[in-house]
Amino acid sequence: MAKDRNYISTNDFIKDFWHSRTLIVMAAVSGCLALSTLLIVEWFALGNIWRSLSGWSLAGSNAAVWCFASYVIVYVSKIML
Repeated sequence: MAKDRNYISTNDFIKDFWHSRTLIVMAAVSGCLALSTLLIVEWFALGNIWRSLSGWSLAGSNAAVWCFASYVIVYVSKIML
């Protein structure tokens, strides 16, 4: 069904099946919350790996992770525009 109707995301299915803007917004917000939770865990793990490999202090490894995260966000936002 998704291939026949060219659905790209869950919101496409919700829009077509229920026709509810409120439900679409709720689904989008819940997807963003789930993704942000995953990103927090991944950045935390990256900080721990960076700290163990480099021998830097907690502040140094956190600064490196924040710089890397900022770079990724800027890079992705340039791609999306």
